[in-house]
Amino acid sequence: EDEAPPPAAVDGNVLCFIDAVTSLFAKHPNQDLSNYLVEFIEAFATAALYPTIAICPSIDHLGDAGYQRDDDRFFKTVQYIVIKIIDGKFQCARPWQIRDENKYSEEEWKELVKLNKWYLNNCFDRQNEYVPVNRKEYLEKIGFHRILKENTAGYVEWMKNLQDLRNHAVENGFKKFPTERLRRWVKAQRSKLREGGDQVKTGELRKKNQWRVDLLNSINFPWQRGGESGIGVQHY
Repeated sequence: EDEAPPPAAVDGNVLCFIDAVTSLFAKHPNQDLSNYLVEFIEAFATAALYPTIAICPSIDHLGDAGYQRDDDRFFKTVQYIVIKIIDGKFQCARPWQIRDENKYSEEEWKELVKLNKWYLNNCFDRQNEYVPVNRKEYLEKIGFHRILKENTAGYVEWMKNLQDLRNHAVENGFKKFPTERLRRWVKAQRSKLREGGDQVKTGELRKKNQWRVDLLNSINFPWQRGGESGIGVQHY
């Protein structure tokens, strides 16, 4: 099977039409015609609104939108989206939507539109048959759909603490916390969310709080005391 050229080598509008025209039927052979038209129109709108977009350097590693098997890039792109969620920089975005200028720069919005399109093509399983089994297992293991579904914007303080912890851990590991507030927050997460913790003692509580556990796992959070001396964040 021929490998598709890496996204970084293709201009944005060309990539959009290649995906829409040449690989659409190959990806979803059992899909209704109406769904093909929706995807094609979305691709057309992206190319029309952003005719000179080149692939953003920060997402050069995007996985295979044409369903070529490249699991390493798939996994890395999923991880990248989780980081964007932690940073409060991921939401549903379509080419025709108006950009929030206070939240996203023009380049960030272009990247967000591309990430959304990649997610729909590679992770969104309309009839439980398009996503390969190993990828489904990976998405479930890291809680990707739980994280994506949760309204993290409704938990501003918790997400801010998580973001501060990740930023600190990248440079310093999980030790020598810069503030007493952050140290206490880390201690509280261990008490409440690790196995047997106050917020996960019952099945109902585990279901309610699993997205928090998933996000903490995504930054390699040390659930046992003493793990603070880790060497930084190693995603998944």
